[in-house]
Amino acid sequence: MSTTNASHATLSKRPVLAKLIKLPGRYTDAAFPALGLQVSPKGKAVWFVRFKPEIGGEYRRTLGSAATKADDSGTLDYAQARAVALERMNEANSTCTRGARSDTLADVWALFLSSRRTKRGAPLSAATKADYDKWYRIALRPVHKWVLAESSVGQWVEFLNGVKTKHGAAKALYMSNIISAVYSFLMGLDRLDYNPMTKVRLSRLFVAPRPKSSHLLTAV
Repeated sequence: MSTTNASHATLSKRPVLAKLIKLPGRYTDAAFPALGLQVSPKGKAVWFVRFKPEIGGEYRRTLGSAATKADDSGTLDYAQARAVALERMNEANSTCTRGARSDTLADVWALFLSSRRTKRGAPLSAATKADYDKWYRIALRPVHKWVLAESSVGQWVEFLNGVKTKHGAAKALYMSNIISAVYSFLMGLDRLDYNPMTKVRLSRLFVAPRPKSSHLLTAV
């Protein structure tokens, strides 16, 4: 571990830490990869934690200045840094989980429109986004503050029945498809575990209306 490009080291060993703490570079602990040591070109050494929470994107935070042994100067030795890192990881996982569990339709709508992909992997077209936004304002506004993880099949059926009464069967089906797409999108991000619209669809309560039959006779 003599080069500044080293990426893994046994930082718990004091001789190794004492050596690396003077070498500019970034190092991760071989035994606990979420914990890292970063040394600037000017010789400032700090601990950091970097990992991917159970839900959401990468988490990275600086923990404090590094030292080879504990003292009262405000620096952290390996054991202290690891303990703080574990504390930050637990806090991050708890926060992300609470946040995901409290997501409302309004909270995730902009993310859904910007990140949702079609079955072929393409972004939603501008026309599709505009139409989704239009019907979000017209029909989905009454439920935009519903907590998605807590909204039941029965609640969605009641809501969609209202849409059906007010806007017709085709629009009720359209709204059910949009809502289902939002749930599926969040499940793909590990922010939700369940899509209640699956059961709504199984009920067959909201289906496309039959084409209107013509009064004109077809010649044979």
